[in-house]
Parts: sequence; C-alpha cells; structure tokens
Amino acid sequence: MFFTFLKNGILFYRFRSHFVVKFILLKFYFIKGSFIFLKR
Repeated sequence: MFFTFLKNGILFYRFRSHFVVKFILLKFYFIKGSFIFLKR
C-alpha cells in the first residue's frame, strides 16, 4: 500500500510540475507576443 501511494505521489508530482512548466511557458510566450505586438 505504501509503495502504491509513493508511486501515485511521484506520478502526481511529475504531472503537476509538467503542467506548471507548460503554464509558465504559455504565459512567457503570451507576454513575449504582446510585447512584440506593442513594439510594432
């Protein structure tokens, strides 16, 4: 039971970290795009 819990926790943490990285990249691209759009 403990091992399954550990496995689920690791999977959840990896998924969450991946989601956070995706969100940060999306935000960065959006800010970059808006900045370029404003520069023109």
